[in-house]
Amino acid sequence: MCCCAVASIPPPEQVTPDTPLRLEIAAAIAFPDGSMTAAGLRREAARGRLVIERIAGKYFTTLANIERMRELCRVEAKARTSGIAASGLRGLVILDHGREISTGASESDISAAEEVLADHIGKKHRPDFGQGHPSQILIADALSEYGEKHAPATCRPDLIGGAISKLSSAPVQSHP
Repeated sequence: MCCCAVASIPPPEQVTPDTPLRLEIAAAIAFPDGSMTAAGLRREAARGRLVIERIAGKYFTTLANIERMRELCRVEAKARTSGIAASGLRGLVILDHGREISTGASESDISAAEEVLADHIGKKHRPDFGQGHPSQILIADALSEYGEKHAPATCRPDLIGGAISKLSSAPVQSHP
């Protein structure tokens, strides 16, 4: 005769959500892949996420308690903070770190929304001229700064804008 009783997994028809189960048995039933152990359940109880009972020096829990623990442990998906998203009646909007900016585009007109997004990103970009050394300055940044600061004060800002557009889209050639 054995001096110690070894708990075994009861037949499924005997286990209800409120059946008290030893922690190792509850872990085996609730996590059949073996990813949770009795020690893991004890840690969750210590964190206050799992209800356990101590009866005659042995620890028990129920499958219902494990389900509640799983709800408490659920990780919520992070919300997107930037990009384009559908916004019900408003169509496609730009998400910019908590702000929604209307694109005026319907959910089926993604290309129009992308153009508005590109314009929005372009307006937010602030050139970094480093310490003013020519090798530190991007040509596109210099053209952009010239167009924003100087062109409006000229009699033909449209010509400057057209020239900047052509220069910005010109292929880059390197000299030997």
